[in-house]
Amino acid sequence: MIKSLHEILENQSSKIEKEKLKALGKRNQLYEEVESREKKEQEIKVLIREKKEELERLRFQFNSLQKIENEQKMAIEKLSNNEDN
Repeated sequence: MIKSLHEILENQSSKIEKEKLKALGKRNQLYEEVESREKKEQEIKVLIREKKEELERLRFQFNSLQKIENEQKMAIEKLSNNEDN
């Protein structure tokens, strides 16, 4: 009877250790997933910042080109008016 009680306790102890290891493995997976998501979030934030900077640069370039276009149109109109006179 003592031997069988000892075997039962050993068996339960072994099961408990296996469950502990499973729990540790799951916890580590969870931590890795959280770290992975945080890293991905940072990468996306950097990408968004870069795209905003590019958008601002392109807006500035567009506005400059519009200004040049308007100046050229005015110059063409002025020249056309001078030729008509």
